[in-house]
Amino acid sequence: MPFFQVVRRRDLPGFLLSERIYPAGLRIPPHHHEHAYISLVMEGEYAEILAEETVRCYPGAFRYMPPLVEQANEFAQTTCCLLVRIEATVLARFESRSTLPQHPGEIQGIAAAWLGKRIYQEFQAEDESSSLALQGILLELLAEGARTIEARRNGEN
Repeated sequence: MPFFQVVRRRDLPGFLLSERIYPAGLRIPPHHHEHAYISLVMEGEYAEILAEETVRCYPGAFRYMPPLVEQANEFAQTTCCLLVRIEATVLARFESRSTLPQHPGEIQGIAAAWLGKRIYQEFQAEDESSSLALQGILLELLAEGARTIEARRNGEN
């Protein structure tokens, strides 16, 4: 039995997007995913519990989770998130040419906020061009993540 309700889902080459609702009081025990994920909190909030820290995720927050990182999650209130599963093939295409985020972290900044709005608009559109637009926006968001997550880990802003 799943922990959440899937409201809408889109399969794209290299990505699986799903809008999910998590009920208040839900605690997901420690686990890891085989794929990298990006989550966008649409409504509500949750705690992401990692080995070295607990992070509160509020509306508008983008979180990146690399593959195989152990985490637990707690939802104090009903929370709606847009989750993006990133296939290993997408990451492999860029590993030798780009710096991809290696650690969990929040993707922040004006560009990330704008990209979040665009992702959700295209996710809902489902027209002939939305699949192509979504793939481009998601790749741009990964680039923002590489810049902001690793810069914060290195003490840069």
